Amino acid sequence: MTSEETDPSSPPVDIVSRYDRQVRLWGAESQQKMMNSKILYIHITGISAEILKNLALAGIKATLCDTRPVTEMVPHFFTPTTNTSTTNEEEEQESEKRIKYASIAHAVKPLVEEMNPLLDGCPILEKKVEDLTEDDLKEFTVVVASQIALRDAVRLSQIVVQTLQRKLYIADVFGYNGTVLMDLGNDLMYRPEVGKELLDSIPLKPYIPLEDLINVPLQDCVNRFHKTPPSVYIQYRCLLEYHAQKGYFPGGRHQKADEQFDEGIFHTFLKSQGVSLSDDVFQMLGRAGMSQMAPVCAILGGILGNEIIKVISGKAEPANNTILFDGKTCKAWTFLVQPKV
Repeated sequence: MTSEETDPSSPPVDIVSRYDRQVRLWGAESQQKMMNSKILYIHITGISAEILKNLALAGIKATLCDTRPVTEMVPHFFTPTTNTSTTNEEEEQESEKRIKYASIAHAVKPLVEEMNPLLDGCPILEKKVEDLTEDDLKEFTVVVASQIALRDAVRLSQIVVQTLQRKLYIADVFGYNGTVLMDLGNDLMYRPEVGKELLDSIPLKPYIPLEDLINVPLQDCVNRFHKTPPSVYIQYRCLLEYHAQKGYFPGGRHQKADEQFDEGIFHTFLKSQGVSLSDDVFQMLGRAGMSQMAPVCAILGGILGNEIIKVISGKAEPANNTILFDGKTCKAWTFLVQPKV
């Protein structure tokens, strides 16, 4: 190749200079793949805000889908400084001058655009998660969702992964813990790393669709390292079951003012799954629910940002199926949930 020729798979020189450190880290070809990708973020929570921040800074285009009112926003990286809450008469008068946002997506949009102007804007998809269609989702390489109903997660998996052959991450933080469910499809290829050398592409195996993953009884979620099902995963499934029956998550800002925590839902679900939790964990879940701990969001969001870059670039083996984070031990690990053979 002469000095006048360029590699068509590489980004323009001006882009390389802007993302110089990233290009040095994972190469110009990977950077171009990232810049050609689009990620849809469904619900901006503490964990998805961290993922959004990490990947937007890396040059990956973002679209926001969050029609919830700003009053439901929890503090995170993209929390607007001009919120509409007031605590006294002075702030009440001052609030008249503040910006009123139509939704969380509208509040976050200008902050993302300010953080990385090279993204050429941050579009908003004005739909609720249950109304998203194949046409809405077909342009995205990856979909990241948080605090959604389990039935919506399954429907997204069917559209995003099974129909469109894209990638789906469901990421949530609850108190000191966090869980990520992944559906990466049966066609994901990656190049393993041995030292600094990249080997030929191989498929990521085994593949368990999200619908099959959640149908695995909790008592069967064991492996050679975990003789009993991980408590973090059991807790997450309890929260999803509670939402499935009540329409909202227990504890904190999600719990309805006129309703008490229904502990019976947890007991019945755990009995049907052949597992149990200690009383102190029950009480914690009832009080905290999906509360967002900033350090947990930052750690797990950093891990997820790196995992999504692996999937987009095709370099290095990505996590498969499930990631768990235990804040008490500060331990994160991949955990394969699969049916018993």
